[in-house]
This record gives sequence, C-alpha cells and structure tokens, in this order.
Amino acid sequence: LGHPSLYDARRAELSRILRRYLEAEIELNEALFERRKKAFGMLRTGVERHEVEFDDVVIERAGVRFRLRGRMDRVEVGIDERLGADAAVFRAAVDYKTSEASTPGGGDGRAWDDDVVIQVPLYAHALERLEPGARVARVEYRALKTGKIVHSLELHRVGKSGQLEEDDDARAKDERALAAAAGH
Repeated sequence: LGHPSLYDARRAELSRILRRYLEAEIELNEALFERRKKAFGMLRTGVERHEVEFDDVVIERAGVRFRLRGRMDRVEVGIDERLGADAAVFRAAVDYKTSEASTPGGGDGRAWDDDVVIQVPLYAHALERLEPGARVARVEYRALKTGKIVHSLELHRVGKSGQLEEDDDARAKDERALAAAAGH
C-alpha cells in the first residue's frame, strides 16, 4: 500500500476500483441474457478458479519450440444452458490489467496486427494443453478500473438460433498471435 501515510487514500482508491469492477461484471452478466445486446451471443461461463499456475506447456510454431510457464488470473467453465451438457467442455481465461492503457497497444484493436497481443492467445493454448478435451470459448483482458473487456478473442459463440458457432477469423487471429510469440 506504499507509505503508511497513504494507506487510507490507497485503500479508498482500491475500494472504488473494486466496486466499479463488480458493477461492470454484474452489467456484463445481465447483458448475457438480453437478446438485444451483443453479449447475448457470448458463450456463458462461470468463474471456476483464480491464479491458475502452469509450467512446462510446450508450443511449437514456425519451426520454433518453446515452453510456457505462468499464471492465469482467472479460468472460467462453460455453464451455458443453450448448449446443454456440452457447455461444460468450454473454458475461458481472463487476465486482469489495471486499465485499458496497460493492455497491449493501450487497448487499441490494431495491436493484434502489430503482433503484441500474445499473452491471452498463449493462455488459450495452455488451457487446451492443461485440460485435454477442453475447448476454449474465449480469452480476454479485463481492465479493473472500468471492467471493460479488452482484446477479447471469442473462438466460439452461440448463434441466434442457439447453435454453437466457431469463429474462423478469431481462430486465424489466435494462430497469428502464436506465430508472433514464436517469432519473439
């Protein structure tokens, strides 16, 4: 919390951030059930674990082989009743950042083209290796100060007819990001 003379101010700031984040999380969860909202198509997931550590996850792209280790801030499991029992095979990973500005490219969508959004695609890869049979629905950054979702990669969505849809553009973006990680 820094210097003791700043404890009260810092605690108040952290409390404001937490409250705003929780309000945004509630708004998102409500939007998941409103047909008129874009969020309605997101595959519904629920928080399962926090601080999920992984080690020795191998990735190979473009002739480069390397090992990943790290910690995912949050892992969610599919709970979408529209998919029935099949929902449970889906996972989502969330990486918390203090603000949009602290995400790759300052939150600008063009950061994908600049090959700097690689952390969440690496999480998607790690999730698939850590849990064989699991399918990644989505990976994203969440800005704590606003609760905004940044650089979301929705690999699977639920279509208007209630059917599961795989997003080929998102999958291609994911593969480009993994190739960029190998390049780095």
